[in-house]
Amino acid sequence: LGLGTTGCCSVYKTCASAVSPDGKNKICFSFDPLAYTVTRDGKTVVAKTKVGLRINNVMLTSDRNVTPKQITKRKIEGVADAAVYKKSKVDLSANETLVDWKDWGLALRLIARNDGVAYRWETNRKGEITIRDEQAAFTIPNSKCKVYANFTHGDGFWDKDRMAKVDPLQNSWESIPEEHFAGEFKVPENKIGYLPLVYTLEDGTAVCVTESDLVNYPGWNFSSSTAQADSSVK
Repeated sequence: LGLGTTGCCSVYKTCASAVSPDGKNKICFSFDPLAYTVTRDGKTVVAKTKVGLRINNVMLTSDRNVTPKQITKRKIEGVADAAVYKKSKVDLSANETLVDWKDWGLALRLIARNDGVAYRWETNRKGEITIRDEQAAFTIPNSKCKVYANFTHGDGFWDKDRMAKVDPLQNSWESIPEEHFAGEFKVPENKIGYLPLVYTLEDGTAVCVTESDLVNYPGWNFSSSTAQADSSVK
């Protein structure tokens, strides 16, 4: 990911965080409610955003106090060769925090690098797993922020042989980004908004939201924005 200013408590029963090696990027998760914020140089770039997950019969949701059983941290170092990228090498240095609910069979991994932060749900449950619901969102700090978003071309391709519409998710995911103010942002009717999405803060700082480490899971599409009472936009 490429997520007033919210600090994170030092007592892990109420929150947990990960900070990039250069100290500039920070992702912080609170547990009551279950929500995250992201800051850059102490400035909020993603305002407080509630999240949640329902898997089989287990619910980790923002309307419950979900204190974890254990929180562990580790430092990651290394450099990887880049096959096709603007750089020949990729710096893997990061700080990672694992929030573990133990008996629930669920954990949340936070990672902070010098170029961004991310979070990921994990499970050690065996056998068949059903993800019944996931609450995933991001909150732009101010309605005046400019948003650059991509939308599908329409509500799906036509099957010319049968002259019928097909799944709107079946498209090329190629479009020219459109510019909007966050407070006026809406996904056009019969279209789908998809990542990456970029927005700029009032001081010109650019924030990119995208998937990270996407394996065996559908991509994250998004709906229209909702203005909040504090001028932020979810």
